Amino acid sequence: MATHHDNRKGSANNGSPRGSSSRSDSSRGGSPRSGSSRGNSAHDAKLRAEATEDAHNVLLARALAPDDDTALTHHTKNYAKNHTADRAKNHSGQDSSHSGRTIRAGTSRSRGASRASASRASAKRTSAGRTAPSSRKRTASSRKRTARGKSSASSSGTPRRSSMPPLTIILWILLALLALWMAMRALPAGADHASPTQIQLTALTPLLWLPLAVIGVWALARHTPAQAIVAIVLLLVNLLFSAGYAVRLPGGLNTALGNPAQSTMSTADRSAALALCSGADSASADSAARCVTVMTVNARYGKADASAIVHAAKQYDVDVLAIQEVYGDLKSRLDEEGLGEVFPHCVLGAQSDADNGGVNAICSRAEPVATTDDAVDAKAAHVPAVTLAIDGVNVTFVSAHVASPHRGADRWGDGLAALTRLGTPSGAGAPDPVVLMGDLNANLSHASYRAMLRNGGFSDVSYEMHGGAHLSFPASWSFVPSLLELDHVVHTQGVTGLDMRTLSIPRTDHKAQIATLRIDGAA
Repeated sequence: MATHHDNRKGSANNGSPRGSSSRSDSSRGGSPRSGSSRGNSAHDAKLRAEATEDAHNVLLARALAPDDDTALTHHTKNYAKNHTADRAKNHSGQDSSHSGRTIRAGTSRSRGASRASASRASAKRTSAGRTAPSSRKRTASSRKRTARGKSSASSSGTPRRSSMPPLTIILWILLALLALWMAMRALPAGADHASPTQIQLTALTPLLWLPLAVIGVWALARHTPAQAIVAIVLLLVNLLFSAGYAVRLPGGLNTALGNPAQSTMSTADRSAALALCSGADSASADSAARCVTVMTVNARYGKADASAIVHAAKQYDVDVLAIQEVYGDLKSRLDEEGLGEVFPHCVLGAQSDADNGGVNAICSRAEPVATTDDAVDAKAAHVPAVTLAIDGVNVTFVSAHVASPHRGADRWGDGLAALTRLGTPSGAGAPDPVVLMGDLNANLSHASYRAMLRNGGFSDVSYEMHGGAHLSFPASWSFVPSLLELDHVVHTQGVTGLDMRTLSIPRTDHKAQIATLRIDGAA
């Protein structure tokens, strides 16, 4: 019995790989169960190492590859392929073992598979945990590369887009243009008539307060203080140049601005002197004899309403009437309206090629002591003049029309320079008082006009009274008010301006100006 048992045992051992494994395990000095555990543990460790390495490779590939999803899929497939091969190999080895160890090997494989699954889950979690920071790092890296690209483009000469809003840029450009426009007023005499356009733009300088005010309000509404401050400063400077028309400026400031002299007579004294000119009683008779009312009007190529001119002269008791652009049948129409009855003494300038829309005329109620049809060569229409004896003082009255800028900028400048001589001893009637009136096509914004006043010793009646500007042009558009003072009444020393007003005359583009003057005596 004992022999039969031993033979069966040996037969079993010889026919099974498990017996070989047991013998092999016994030869290594350990039990079969102990050897199998160590083999499975080594295999599990290998699987965990491979899973960890593969997860690391996946993360590395995602960081380096341009297509992260492609890299992840590729490495995941490799990992699955390798893991499947390992499992197949392990399964083949275990199937060759004895049926008695199949259960233990299956249990061991289950534990190994569980551990491998746990390792894969751990690797997944590790990969997921590392992917988010890695993704953030890649985003930051991408932003850095974009920034470096922009910096490189900038350094290579590619212009950057301005951060300043387009409207802000436009307002700055407008302010700069308005500042340059205002600077035209500061040009010296002679440099202010390089072209007709320059002369015309300079004449519009007093109107720049309007766009400056609009820009200032707009800038304040948009909360751009820098633009608002610049606009307000320019606005104040612009108003300062014209402030003398409204108030009496300190002598030093008025001189610094280049403006003509202002009268020191107060408003009350001027009103009292004007009342004496009416001659209402015997006490004021002497004063009335020293007062004279003058009127000047541009007839616009002789188209002005002759009846309106004569009627205004009668209504305001005008003593001396100056008319520019007498053309065509205007003189005969004036005579038909009774001009000769009111002003029996008229002098017309001779016609010439330099006429500026017609000839000039000067008419007086009183008989003159002297007359001339061209007191000075003004490079334009002739300048007629009459000299009247007023309370024992000889006063010369002149009608002038400076050439329009579009007829030649140099003619315009030469004409103003020529009128300067009327106020000097070489001029007509000097050093006795001179009253010059007419369409001078200039205002105080022109340096050449200010130079004429200063060098000729003239005072502008409208400016010296500081009672407001007397705007005379344009006057032919019912929907547009007069904007500029181009017509003037100026005088030398020995004359004081007491009153001035403007009057619309139909069918002409200039308003008439009527001024009351007091003759104080020779200079």
